Amino acid sequence: MGLEGAKISVEVFVRSLAPPGGVHDEQLAILERLEVFEDAGPVDDWSVTIWGDRLCECEVCTSTTAGRLASERVREFRNWSERADESVSLPFEHREVTADVTGTDFEAMVPPRLTIAIYDEDQLLRVYPCTADGTHYTVTDGLDWLELAGRPVPRPPAE
Repeated sequence: MGLEGAKISVEVFVRSLAPPGGVHDEQLAILERLEVFEDAGPVDDWSVTIWGDRLCECEVCTSTTAGRLASERVREFRNWSERADESVSLPFEHREVTADVTGTDFEAMVPPRLTIAIYDEDQLLRVYPCTADGTHYTVTDGLDWLELAGRPVPRPPAE
């Protein structure tokens, strides 16, 4: 699939901008690569959203602006995975969580530490990480796909 003429945007979703060591390094590499893509490559625009380490799916939380936006995005991602030609699954886990303060249990959705959604205008093209036909694809795999499918990206010379 070529992306010539497409208006590509990438939405990056993170649990935190200060995750544990190796994850932080991965985040920085992804964000730096997106900057290069925006300057000279296949991306016209990109953004970062912090959605925390879990998303409560109760009616009260999903009625807030942040909760509604997160819930709508996850629903959009799930709809995309259901429409995909191959068997696609996304690593959004559902867990029973006990609130530290009140001791009450609630259902929460735990997103991956790092997720990207690739759009052509308003059309969702791909979500990473994902598993398709038994093969796991990382966020880096998603950026590799974007680079191969899009306009050429100049690479710095090897040191």
